[in-house]
Amino acid sequence: MCPIIVFSSKAHTIFFYSSSQNAKKWEVELQTLKNNNARLTTALQESTINVEEWKKQLASYKEENANLKKMVCDCGDVCKLFDHLSL
Repeated sequence: MCPIIVFSSKAHTIFFYSSSQNAKKWEVELQTLKNNNARLTTALQESTINVEEWKKQLASYKEENANLKKMVCDCGDVCKLFDHLSL
């Protein structure tokens, strides 16, 4: 009789009678899943880094926008002052 491989999760326990060919298929599948998991983990980490960089850029742009608005208001105040003085 072939060895038994047991896969268990919270919902299911699955028993497989394994041949060496089946075992090799499972090893290949497991390695594929590990590789995919590693790639997805790397992609997630890169995305997280990108989000943090975008947040920093957005904060910088907001600050620049606030400074430019203040400059426009200051220029408007100066223009109003000159308009008032020229009357």
